[in-house]
Amino acid sequence: CFATRFGRDKYSYLYHQYLEKSMDLSFSVFTDDAPLPIANITPKKSFYWENEDVGFFNQSILDIEIMAEKCSAMFFVEPNIDLNSIRLPPRRYLSPQLALTFCPEQIIKIIDVLWDAVFFNHKEKQQFENIVGDSIINLSKMYTDTYWIITYGSEPTQVISNGKISRYPVSKVTGNFAVGCGDVFAASYCMADMSGLDMEKAIQFGHKAASKVLKQ
Repeated sequence: CFATRFGRDKYSYLYHQYLEKSMDLSFSVFTDDAPLPIANITPKKSFYWENEDVGFFNQSILDIEIMAEKCSAMFFVEPNIDLNSIRLPPRRYLSPQLALTFCPEQIIKIIDVLWDAVFFNHKEKQQFENIVGDSIINLSKMYTDTYWIITYGSEPTQVISNGKISRYPVSKVTGNFAVGCGDVFAASYCMADMSGLDMEKAIQFGHKAASKVLKQ
């Protein structure tokens, strides 16, 4: 709830007060009467909020530290701060997405975080390897506790771990709305992983959830 909704409703101005009072954000009441942030994206050139006054908060190191103390797991999307100095929760996941284009220098800094899983689509994988100057295969031999998960649309999803590639087939689904499929897949995988499912079942769970988006 915090990651996806917070920052887009009338309660957002109480952001710091919520944190200071150690309020359980998952039980906060949210409304949908505030305007949504609108992003203006020119691929590989620029990214900015059209309506900055209702855009999402930029979280500071202190914010992340406070949240990390209260979480058993955190999922980072497009991180724009140095996470190496923070004591993160036991489970941590990463989906770099637009950070690969707009703040590639930050990608270098966060590689040393011991991620449980890092998610890419096949294009993001290529961007990532170009930025770090190495292949995910080689990196997986150095970061042996991390699963590097790459989606290829209708082709099998690859999971790279300790220099080995495992492939998990994707069921054929008819649909044209692919936007958001990768995000839903990653979030669903994380939920399955934290619930104790093994890799194959967690990937299948992610595929099934993403297919529901595609069929809309």
